[in-house]
Amino acid sequence: MRLAAARTGIVCGIIFLLCGMAVRGQEKAPVKLEVDLRDATKRVYHSKMEFPVKPGPLTLVYPKWIPGEHSPTGAIVDATGLRFRGNGKEIAWRRDDVDLFVFHCEIPADVTTLEVTLDYLLPVESGTGGVPSASARVAVLPWNLVVLYPDGPNSDDVKFAPSVRVPEGWKFATALQTLAGSGAKEGAVQFETVSLTTLIDSPDCAYKRRVAAYAAIDRGDGYVVQRRAALSPLRFSFGAFRSPAGKRTGAPRIERQSRSGAHVAGSGHF
Repeated sequence: MRLAAARTGIVCGIIFLLCGMAVRGQEKAPVKLEVDLRDATKRVYHSKMEFPVKPGPLTLVYPKWIPGEHSPTGAIVDATGLRFRGNGKEIAWRRDDVDLFVFHCEIPADVTTLEVTLDYLLPVESGTGGVPSASARVAVLPWNLVVLYPDGPNSDDVKFAPSVRVPEGWKFATALQTLAGSGAKEGAVQFETVSLTTLIDSPDCAYKRRVAAYAAIDRGDGYVVQRRAALSPLRFSFGAFRSPAGKRTGAPRIERQSRSGAHVAGSGHF
């Protein structure tokens, strides 16, 4: 009896192990996301996604409800140039009859990867929640502007492998962790695979250089208040410094200088 029970336990253990391996094998590869910011100065972001797919109907969704917003403010009105491709061939898609944030397509039998491209045109004037900014020196990228995601799964279960290309000579800052050795290929920086939830919660900021503005204001009591505001869009710092005893500094002045942005390009939520 004991021998039979032991054999039964071993068999059950093997079955559970094989089931676990099967479940892990069924996990989908992450969505590959490539965002090109090299036209940011023209107020255009380019996005390319690669979805692992199976033959049959597929529904993709553009983010509609954005964390921190109190209404469906997804900026789909400024997304354009949407194209679906499989094995180099165009795949027809149609918009949902009711929800304009939803797109449907039929995956052919021989397609295992769906390539989706779109462009985001930054609005000149603010009109939607969380409108990004871009100029000749700064480009702010909320990832939700340039992604689609499969309908159905929870956002924590949808994985993305993101990367970004910035203009030549620009730096970047984000809470995402960069992969070792990334950045060598055509200036593309690759980040760790994260959930859709984490991706949208970790906007990227690209900037040409870090400029600091200084204002030294004489308070008239022997102290000079020196305010320093880093024009990098991520951090602002203020400080007060005392002038030499009995020495007056005269009229307020503004100084500008360039500084390395290396210490603001590290990871960390902000």
